[in-house]
Amino acid sequence: MQGAAADNIRMLAALCGAAGLPNLSLVTTKRSRLWDGAERGQARLKSLRERFWSDLIRDGASTWEHDGSRDSAVKIVDALRHKEKKPLAIQERMVDKEAEVGPDRCRTDWASTAARRRGKTPIAGPAA
Repeated sequence: MQGAAADNIRMLAALCGAAGLPNLSLVTTKRSRLWDGAERGQARLKSLRERFWSDLIRDGASTWEHDGSRDSAVKIVDALRHKEKKPLAIQERMVDKEAEVGPDRCRTDWASTAARRRGKTPIAGPAA
C-alpha cells in the first residue's frame, strides 16, 4: 500500500497507539452490492486483511463483515462493548502529556515504532 491510503492507515495506528489497537475494529460494508457477489467480496476482504490491514491486525485490531442487518450491527457493537477500555495514544498525548499532536508528529511516531518492530530503518516523516 502506498500514497494516501498508506498514510491513512499509519495515522489510524498512530492515533490508537499500541495499547489502543486491540480495541480497533475494521468493518467492511456493502459486499452485497458487488456485481459478482460473494466471491469478489471474499477476495477483497482477503486483500484488505493481508495487504492493507495486516500490521493493524497483527497488533490486535479485529475485522468484521457487516452485512447491513441489525443482527450484524448488534454482533459487532456487542463485541466492542466487552473489550477492556483503554485510552487512545492521541488522548494520552493531548491530556496527560500536553504534547504536540499534529498529523506529522503522529505519522512519524507510528512509522518509527512499526519499523523498529520489524528491525528496519524508520520511514522518514514529512519535512516540518
